Parts: sequence; structure tokens; C-alpha cells
Amino acid sequence: MQAEARFYRHDCGLELFCLDKPDRENLFAILFHTPAKDHSGVAHIVEHTVLSGSRKYPLKDPFIELAKSSLATFLNALTFADCTLYPICSCHAEDYFNLASVYWDAVFNPLLHYQSFQQEAWHYELERRRDGSAKLGLNGIVLNEMSAAYTELENVLERHVFAQLLPDTPLAFDSGGHPEHIPGLSYDEFLKFHKTHYQISQAKIIVSGNIATESKLAFIEERLRELAPERTRPQANVRAVKAPRFYVQRSWRRPRHKTAFYVPQSEGDEAQAAFALAWRIDDKRDPELDLAMQLLDLILLGNAAAPLQKSLLESDLCSALTCCGYDNNYCQTIFQIGLKGCRKNDFAKIEELVSNCLLEQSQGIAPSRVKNALLQLKLNHREIDAEHNLDVLEDILAAWNYDCHPLLFVKQKTAHQSLEERLNTEAGYLENIIKRYLLDNPHRLSLELLPDPMLLQKKMRRIRRRLHQLEQTLSAAELAQISREQLALRARQEQPDSAAALRSLPRLRRLELQKLPLHLPVSAGELANSLPLLRGEVFSNGLTYMQLAFDLGSLPQHLHSTLPFFNNFFPQVGTKELSYVQVAENQAACSAVLSSSLHVCQSIKPGEPTRKILRLSMHCLQELLPQALELFDTQLKRKSFREAKRLRELLKQNHALALSELQAEPALFANLRSAVGLTPAAKEMEQWNGLAFLQNCQHWIQLPETQLKKKTALLDELCAWLAEQSPLLAATVGDNDGFRQLSAFLEAFPGRASQAPANIAQPDSFGRQEYYALHADTNSFVRSHSAPGYQQPQSAALELYAQLLSCGYLWQELRLKNGAYGVSCRYSPLQGILSLQSSEDPNPQHSRSIFDRLKLDTAVNSWSKQDIDDAIIACSRDSARPWCPAETAKTALLHRLCGIDEAARQERRDALLQQSPQSMKAAIQEFWQNYAVQYNDCLIGEAGKAKKMRLQALQI
Repeated sequence: MQAEARFYRHDCGLELFCLDKPDRENLFAILFHTPAKDHSGVAHIVEHTVLSGSRKYPLKDPFIELAKSSLATFLNALTFADCTLYPICSCHAEDYFNLASVYWDAVFNPLLHYQSFQQEAWHYELERRRDGSAKLGLNGIVLNEMSAAYTELENVLERHVFAQLLPDTPLAFDSGGHPEHIPGLSYDEFLKFHKTHYQISQAKIIVSGNIATESKLAFIEERLRELAPERTRPQANVRAVKAPRFYVQRSWRRPRHKTAFYVPQSEGDEAQAAFALAWRIDDKRDPELDLAMQLLDLILLGNAAAPLQKSLLESDLCSALTCCGYDNNYCQTIFQIGLKGCRKNDFAKIEELVSNCLLEQSQGIAPSRVKNALLQLKLNHREIDAEHNLDVLEDILAAWNYDCHPLLFVKQKTAHQSLEERLNTEAGYLENIIKRYLLDNPHRLSLELLPDPMLLQKKMRRIRRRLHQLEQTLSAAELAQISREQLALRARQEQPDSAAALRSLPRLRRLELQKLPLHLPVSAGELANSLPLLRGEVFSNGLTYMQLAFDLGSLPQHLHSTLPFFNNFFPQVGTKELSYVQVAENQAACSAVLSSSLHVCQSIKPGEPTRKILRLSMHCLQELLPQALELFDTQLKRKSFREAKRLRELLKQNHALALSELQAEPALFANLRSAVGLTPAAKEMEQWNGLAFLQNCQHWIQLPETQLKKKTALLDELCAWLAEQSPLLAATVGDNDGFRQLSAFLEAFPGRASQAPANIAQPDSFGRQEYYALHADTNSFVRSHSAPGYQQPQSAALELYAQLLSCGYLWQELRLKNGAYGVSCRYSPLQGILSLQSSEDPNPQHSRSIFDRLKLDTAVNSWSKQDIDDAIIACSRDSARPWCPAETAKTALLHRLCGIDEAARQERRDALLQQSPQSMKAAIQEFWQNYAVQYNDCLIGEAGKAKKMRLQALQI
């Protein structure tokens, strides 16, 4: 990283860390130390509520108003176990200071209305039964968010590991809030927490990017002058250098064993338990030990050949690893090994296997394994991805939150040199770390996470019992007070912001869009074999990226059903000559990272075919590109699925991963399923990534050996087919030397003959109203409509429509009033789909009624010119964001396949800029009358709610 760091401390105690660097994405973040002391989630609730209006910006929800009209590349707030962070990023200077101004006032001068607390945290909802008696319910955005979180296995496992391993620290508590404890938080306790922890004297500010530091300092000086003088008065106890602040965790004399429970998603399978081993490593923020532990993480778990990963996955004692590795984000660093898909009776075997593996490595780690891990570490630290600024911010927080030097984990050149010197001169350095911090460390936790199919029901019965007891004890006057508060909350939610409040919010003007870069930083050429080669012209930091698109048009039809398995397994299996372990070792030796993905690319150009594409990607350190290309060529031409045991392992891992994704993001699966039948691409995408794949994966796992061998033969046939193909298109990012080497490699492919396009199934099914049952107490509900495509005259208007609904009507009706944590409208012009979505939703039936109302209520679909200008700005964010290497190559490749060139991008921007209230109204009317009549509903969540909505159980 090329940067200049500066540190400032104001007399009042406020600290500022500036990282000046030539990056047009500028970051502004405010940090408060907010250690949790109970499970009420008060820090999380304050984080939500401060963004619900402030003294200078007295709107109900300045956060969403910013999202309506900002070019922010990141806009959020984050609660951790012992701190709360308010970060924004933007590439536009005026937008940057607008966002920073609103966030500053939000945290230092929030209004913290009682109704805001009720809306974001929790409140009672009073209904009347048929006999007239009172029936109390609970609702709240954070309450629903955390209820959903406690149905995810990984989330439950990780929370229990930290709580049980570090019980003397804030990590013993859930800073997000436990669903059964959140309703115990009072408004007074909430106010007290903010007053205690959000003092200007306790705040830390981080800024980075290419906007002049002087401008940022002037902005902060001006904000400080706006505060009351007593708040910025010099503090007598402010020291030039603060002593590090660490939480004391008493060391254990012997390991501990704990048991916890979670909600399983299926019944009858005995291998549903999870297990974790975790060690407390250090509390001193030692950068050299930190780097050594990162290296050991890669040695033990970093790839398929890593001894600990290989031993566990080959043991048949689990289906997949989860929550694994070294974690340095908190006050105490830990190392953990998590497994899922375990049988309860195998926990002792797992512990013995891990112990034996660590013992073996402590007796001598192969030098080649250390060398390869150092290469992987080097690649990880060099890579610039879409969240690079946030990754740097995380490294700063890992030290500065505890009053250590903010550059402790950022400026690591000295630590790298010291580590390599010790590896070269100190025999057994890493082996001794294994002995000291893992094998001989008594501060070790064994955690059993057991499935309890009745856990959710027992929780709901406890809550219902408490509410019933409360119903019996409340007086008529108290019930009347609850009713009044409920009405007052609804009245505030429905009251529009005043014109004066709306004018107070700083906004970009539409003319600012003229300053945005429009073109994709890519040049195009053609190699001697007529292969088109796209080159991303962005900084790659010593790495080289290559992406190839293979047209699946000529793939024999009987092989198409194996595509999702081939795609998921391709980087993880061996070749005809090499085992998967040897391939993994060779990849590590040349720092190569391989991946694959499937796409349906529908061109916007008339007459151009729709193509099914297999995209193969590789990146590596530039100095090892020749070896990486040689390995890639072997993978492409000699790939084999001959290792039957490995195939079984991968099937179990993929099923476990898909199930975890379903628990974590059910709305994603509901989106894929609801689109099926509406567009040619949707069915393919659901079979590759959705519920259909999940069920198909389960089917393959259950196949007897004879039937699985037939599937293996099909996968090998697909390998043979791919070995004979030449890519349709290639993209690369890297320096000139890497470009020359890649060009020579790609020119070795034979010239490509023209092929017929793939046979894509045509839309054939709509009007479905389906559900897929999960054991959960919140839901994800999605309605997908057919919509005009990219080239249709209504397309630009629909892009704005989706933005306006997401940050307007749907946000108001589903999040604020209904308590659904996630709300959005998504328009995909290339697919011709518009989807309405709610997630972590306590009342999907109400959400459906809101979706129904959209086509009937013309007032909902009416906006002012200012509204439309705001939406145009928000829809231009992609043009404003910085381009990272991998994303540049991917976008260049897929845009070319879809016919999106510079002229198409300019035409799209012009179409957005031409929108008016009249054109929007006409386009939306056309959508609802002639397209939206074709739609599907899909709910993933509670079966009881689905049946009340008269949805049908999903059949694939």
C-alpha cells in the first residue's frame, strides 16, 4: 500500500487517524467502544436508532433518505462485540462530505425518539381475540433480525464458541441481542447507554482516500464548532499516548467441555450435530505472533491438501468444515476448528484426530508446505478486492479499538521480515507455536452443538407464556396505554417528513453525474487465433488475473444435468495423473487460485443468441504466472473425477454449504425459485444454484455406488468435451509482462469454429404460489414478475422504479410498519424480471397484501421530479465505484457476451437522464398492465404462515 498516515488528537479527547493514499474511494468512519454487558442488544439497537433522525437533520429516517440520492459505494453501520462502527465510502467529494455530515450529527446529536426505539428495538402489539380479551404480540426490526440469526447453525456455533471460550470478556454476551432478552431492554437503559458511550471524548475517526487531509480536517473542525462548548472542553486526563486497553480473561488450568443446542432444518438424519475445538491464543496484540498464526492457519487449513483439512474431510466424521481458523478481530485472539454434519458419538474421535494431526505437525512441518503457505499469505495480503478499504479498516480497528497503534496490523513489512528471518534461522519456530498455543494450551474449549427439533417450539411457547401471563396481570388502564403507544407509533410512521426537514438533508444535484466516468477501464484486442482478448486497465498490485468463457452450445444434451456438479467440483478434483491432493499442493506452490461459474448470457443486440457459459478464472502472483499457466492447462485438458471417495466428500460438502446458504439467505433462494418459468435463464439458474440444486445434491448423496459411477462417467465425459474446446472470449488484468505471457498461452488454443447456441428452455410456468418450509420464526417472501428487457423502452424507468420502491413505499410499509428487516425491489433488465422481496419478515401475509396494492394504488406510483432525480443519482453508483482487478475482468467478459459496449452504456445513461414523472407513469402503467400479470410467489420459512396464505408446498 502506498499511503501516508497521520494521527491527530483534539484536546477534548477525540482522536483522528488519516490514511492519505491515491485511491478515489474515500472512507469516513466513526468508532465508539461499546462493550456488551448483557444480551439485550442495546449497542445494536442504538446503532439502528441514531440513524432515525438528528438535531440538524430531523427526518424520521435520514439513512434511507441518503440511500435514495447518494453515490455511496458503502453506507451502513456495524455493531461488534465491543465496538460500534459508522462507515461510509464515496468516490465523489461533495457526496463524501454530505454523508459524513449526516453520520456525524446522527451519532453526536441523535433525537432518539421513544417511537424510534420501539420501531427499531421492540414494542407490544395489541389485538383482540374473538371473545374480546387482549392478545399481546411482540415486534421490532432488531428483534426480527436476531430471531432469524438464531436459526443459522454457523451463527449459533460461533456465538457459543466466543461466549464459552472468553466468558470474562464482552464476547460472553451477544451484542446483537438475544431474541428473548431484547424485550427486557427499557427506553431509559437505552438512553443511558448512548449517553455513556457516545461522548465526543471517546470517539475515534478514521479517514482514508485521495481527498486532501486539509479538507477533511477543516470539515471536522467545523463540526466540532457546532457542538456545545462544554462537550469539546479540554479533558484533563487526555494523555499524549494511551496505554493499551485489554479485557482480562483468566487463563484456564484445564480444558472445558460445553454443550449447546440449535434448530435443525431436517429430521431423522443422525449426522446433524456440529462440533468445535477452540483455543485462546493471545491478548497482547503481537503483530509477529499474529502473522505466524495466519501462516499456521494456511498450513493447517488453507487448501484441500492442508493436513488438518484433509484429515477431517477424509475421516467421514463430518460433512464440512465451518467457522475455522485464526481470528484476530477481538480483544483476545483465538484459533478454532468447526465441523458440521457430525454424529454425536464421534465427537471424541474428532478430538483425537485433531490432536494427532497437530502432534504430527509439531514434530516437523514440511519445508515445502511452509514455502507454499508464505506464497498464499503474500497473495492474500496483496489482493485488491471490492472491499479493500473495509479490509484495511478492519485491520486498523483490530488494534486501535484497544488503544494500540492503528498501524499495528496494517504496516506489517517489519513483521513479515522478522517472520521470514525466524523461519530461516530458528529451527522449529512454527512447530513450537503449535505446541505452546495449541497442544499444551489448557485454555481450550470443546463445544458440542446438538440438534433439537423442538427448540424453536419451546422458545415460542416460553414467549407466548410470558405474554399470556402479562395479559392476565395488566390492568385496563395499562392495556389502554399499550394501545395508545401502538397508535402513536403507527401515526409517526405514517406522518410524512416536513418539507423543511427534507430540505435540511444535503443532496447531490443531477448535474454532478456529468463528472462521473462512464467507460469500463478495458481495452479490446484479438489474438492470432482470432480469440478476442479484453484487458482490464487497473492496478493489480503484482497479481495477474485470467478469465475464460467457454460456450456450452455444443455440449451434448445428456451432460447438461451434471453442469452444476462439474462447476462446483472442477477446482477441487485431480487429473488423470495427479490426485486432488497433488493438484492442491501444486496450486499452492504457484499461488494459483482457480474457480468456475455458470452463466446464461442473453445479448441485448437483436439477432444475437442467448448463450450458456462456463467461466473459468485464475489469479496468481505475477512472478509465478508461467507455473500457474502450466497447471491451468493440465487442469483443463487432463481433469478427471476418478477418485470416487473424493466425489463423495465433495457432494457432502456442497450439500452442507447449500443448506448453510439457505439458512443465511433464504430470500436469495426464494428469488431464484419465483423467477422460474418467467424467463429463459431462470430455470437454468435455479437448477445450478437454487432449491433444485439442493435437492439434486441430496439425491446424488443417496445414490448407491453403481448409480454414482454412472454419474462419474458423465462428469468425465464432460471433462473430455471441455479438453477439446477453445474459449469463446478471454479477459485479463495485470502488468505488461503478464499480458505477454497470457497472450502467448491463449494463442496456443486452436481457432474456434462457429457453434449453434445452447438450447435454452423457454418460459412455461407462472401463477405458482409456493413455499419451502424452514424451521424459523421469520420468513422470506418474494414475488417475481415478468418485466420488459434491457432494450425495451420501459427498461430505464423500471430501474428507477425499483430504486424508488426499495427506499420508499416498500421500506415504509414493510420495514418500518411491519418489522421486516430486509426489504427490496430488484429489477434485472438482462433477464426481464422485477422482484419484490421481504426477509426476516414476521408477517408475510401483510407483505403480500402490500405487493398486491402496488398495481392498484396509483398514488403509490407517483413521484416528483426531485424523487426521480434522486433515483437517477442512486442508480448511477456503479459508474462511480472504483474497479478492482477481478471484478473488472468479470464485468468486461460478461458485458461483452451480453452485447453491452460503450455505446450501450452511454445510451443507458441517456435513457435514465431523460426520465420524467410522465415517462415513469407511462412505463409503470405498461409494466403492470402487460407484463406483471405473469408472476410467481415463493415463501421460505414457517409452514404455518404459508398454509394460512394458502401456498402450495414446493414441488421440483
